[in-house]
Amino acid sequence: RSASEPSWVSQSPEQSISKSKQQSSKMMFRSLMMVVVLPLGAVAFVAPTTTHHHDLRGGTTMGARELQRSDEAVEAMLEQQLDEMHVLQQQPKQEVAVPTYVYDFGVHKTDGDGTMKELLGGKGANLAAVAKLGLPCPPGFTLSTEVCRYFYQNDRQYPPELARQVAASMTRLEEASGGNKKFGDGKNPLLVSVRSGARKSMPGMMDTVLNLGLNDETVRGLAAASSGEDFAYDCYRRFLAAYADVVLGVKPKEDEVNPFDAVLLLEGLTDGKAIVERYKAIIKERTGADFPQDPYEQLWFALSAVFGSWENERARLYRQKYGIPSDWGTAVNVQTMVFGNAGTTSATGVAFTRNPATGEN
Repeated sequence: RSASEPSWVSQSPEQSISKSKQQSSKMMFRSLMMVVVLPLGAVAFVAPTTTHHHDLRGGTTMGARELQRSDEAVEAMLEQQLDEMHVLQQQPKQEVAVPTYVYDFGVHKTDGDGTMKELLGGKGANLAAVAKLGLPCPPGFTLSTEVCRYFYQNDRQYPPELARQVAASMTRLEEASGGNKKFGDGKNPLLVSVRSGARKSMPGMMDTVLNLGLNDETVRGLAAASSGEDFAYDCYRRFLAAYADVVLGVKPKEDEVNPFDAVLLLEGLTDGKAIVERYKAIIKERTGADFPQDPYEQLWFALSAVFGSWENERARLYRQKYGIPSDWGTAVNVQTMVFGNAGTTSATGVAFTRNPATGEN
């Protein structure tokens, strides 16, 4: 062999096997040095030193003395890591508090109360107060004003914990609604309304969206669970028109009749299914995209529209005029739908427990 050729090339099979075992043992030991798991989820990575210090093409890339120094350095580093890990293990574990952004209300669970207008907005705080009194308040949940502040402080992004909290509240809302209703279920759908709710009412905020959760599948479930198709498709077409207006921004052009009103007034359509299909076609014409069929996609678009409306021009001018701070933010209320037009046993209206003029009972 040449002088530059590694010595193990000319070794016997037994010598090579013995040498290989020694190298494997060293590699195993060093592989243990690569990752050290620390408390609180921290992971320290220690770069291992290669054991294959010979170039297979000939020539030595690391001499024995250098390799020994490298081994000693790695072992010293490992001892230091173990010492640090031992110290951390002796320290008490710290639990990181997760901020609460979503507050339930209803007889099943009410997190807030009437004093929390700064956090839940005027509407959200009052809904919590009514629920705590045990009155028959349709259940729901409120996204706090903290979400709105985070939304604008982080380039219109949501807190990372928000999606999980919204999903958990929606699950509890399904359980509280009775009748095994599920959000997005084709047989027995849970439908919700979405409303803005700052601590003070002001113009410019997003209008209410009703019947959110309806789509081409859930409308059939609503028809089966209610008075029939006429009612269900009337709810669907109203939802499409409102959602297109306040969430997707489909507005009449200058000197144009509202395109959804035109379907009824000018085109003369009366069949509920035909009207729904025409409304969906208008949405695609005006926005370039199909109406979202995923109920959760509908919900997140609506939530973003509410928070976005906090900074529209009318709302900003109103706050400037009346000295309302912009960092108040708005809350959003998601509430189970109830219907005043579901049949002869349903109605809608307003009731007062006091004379609104004098305050008398």
